Amino acid sequence: MTPTCPLPTPSRTASLPLFEKTAEKGGSADLGALPEWDLSDLYAGMDDPAIERDLAALEADCRAFAERYQGRLAGLDGDALSEA
Repeated sequence: MTPTCPLPTPSRTASLPLFEKTAEKGGSADLGALPEWDLSDLYAGMDDPAIERDLAALEADCRAFAERYQGRLAGLDGDALSEA
């Protein structure tokens, strides 16, 4: 069986703004049956430390993007938006 990587777990997403806002509203969206992705070409298995490393880097990138562009996206022209 090919290893698959599930969607981020609550412990991994608790500090992400999107999930914080969802938790503040008292629930989560019912997304129904979700796909499982075959990430075996990227990770050795579910306990591969690279998964946590990549999630931490993604979180840092998302925070940096939010800090730079929050409240500004609507005012960007096409070129500036593509740079974002």
